[in-house]
Amino acid sequence: MREDIEIYRAGMSDMKKIADLIVSINEEKTKITKYDDFNFYHSKNSLKEVLNGKNKNEMIFIARNKENFIGMINLSFRDSDYLFFIDKFLYIKYLYVDKDKFIDTQEYKDIAKKLFEASISEAKKHGFKYICGDVLSEEDEIRELFEINDMKNYKNRLYKKINTM
Repeated sequence: MREDIEIYRAGMSDMKKIADLIVSINEEKTKITKYDDFNFYHSKNSLKEVLNGKNKNEMIFIARNKENFIGMINLSFRDSDYLFFIDKFLYIKYLYVDKDKFIDTQEYKDIAKKLFEASISEAKKHGFKYICGDVLSEEDEIRELFEINDMKNYKNRLYKKINTM
């Protein structure tokens, strides 16, 4: 990985960039599907609580070089539930790496790996044994980033729209 890239826990100075990025990611996902059950909206106050550490159940890591914000992983601590009943888990709400900032595909993948490493390190501190995330079937790039980080398919949710007239 390039030496000019740093991975760090996001703080208040990153708030505007993160808020803009979350809106952008949600807009891109809306182009893929008309449903918005994948969006995790943050109000200004809820994002502020994550970044200033008041919300102890969520955190964000950033990847950046000197000039640019090039990646982000937004995580929440979750108890076992109907999505993943085995144990409590770290849930990936958002994963983003700006592919356009890299000439070399391997560097792009390395950034995702570094974001995962930071996440897993934090998960271990809190006693989490699993990290999970959801990927829409059309999100091939995100799926690839999950898979290069040794994430396995857990279950698939299938659907069919029922015409009601």
